[in-house]
Amino acid sequence: MLRILGTFTKLALRSSKPRSLKLVSTRAFSVTASSFIPAAVRGKKTAAAPSRKIKKPAAAKPKKKKTVVAKKPKVKKPKKGPTKQEQLEAKLNSKRTMLRVPKAAPSAYALFIHKFGGFAPGAEPSNIAERARLYSSKWKSLSDKEKQAYQEESQKLRKEHEIAMRKWWSTVDLDLVALENRRRRRQSKGGSKPTLLRDPFKPKRPATSFVRFSTERMSENKGASNGIEDISMAVKNAAQIWKNLSDAEKAPFTKAAQADSRRYKEDMDKYLKSRSV
Repeated sequence: MLRILGTFTKLALRSSKPRSLKLVSTRAFSVTASSFIPAAVRGKKTAAAPSRKIKKPAAAKPKKKKTVVAKKPKVKKPKKGPTKQEQLEAKLNSKRTMLRVPKAAPSAYALFIHKFGGFAPGAEPSNIAERARLYSSKWKSLSDKEKQAYQEESQKLRKEHEIAMRKWWSTVDLDLVALENRRRRRQSKGGSKPTLLRDPFKPKRPATSFVRFSTERMSENKGASNGIEDISMAVKNAAQIWKNLSDAEKAPFTKAAQADSRRYKEDMDKYLKSRSV
């Protein structure tokens, strides 16, 4: 503290005005005294520090019970099924038929084999070919009267089958028939011709005048044709001859074709009406 006071005194002595020494030293002392001399040295009583009140810890508030909200079950989105095109391809690639057609009536020979039964023990043939030969020889050994019983039964079953087929074709969905035929074409292996479903009761399309002419010529030369090549050549020859015929020569075939077209139209109207009933 004295060092600070001495510093201020030196500064005052260096000043050109000596009369300001007292003022400066006084000011310096007063500033120094008021700032650095403790209160006890100056004779002042220090005020007691206020006592701090110790706050009691607040009572803990009871915790609120959390209400557990039940989670909503996740709704599983339904898996996307196959598209219509995929369903169609699955049907076409399946070996299972889409339609059940009434079974054909058995022939008289098939009825005979069914009723003939098995062979005596030890006399059963070893293979199918031998068995078929024995069935055939047995059938040939029957008299005409014995065969007639099987033939009459077969005709009866055929009439019942025809009624069942008429009913089936009158109610079946033709679009489904076309789809089944597509499946059979796709399932055919090795280029073999598939057995397609065709309505036997649907009216046949009318033959054209040229088809009638070529059919007549081929029937006349039936014995001359020995194969497919001969038939194709016969058709080509008939086409060349047809071109050279006059209108008068073509007239009988043309009239027959026109009459056949009228017949087809009438029969188709009846056929469609029977399906709509």
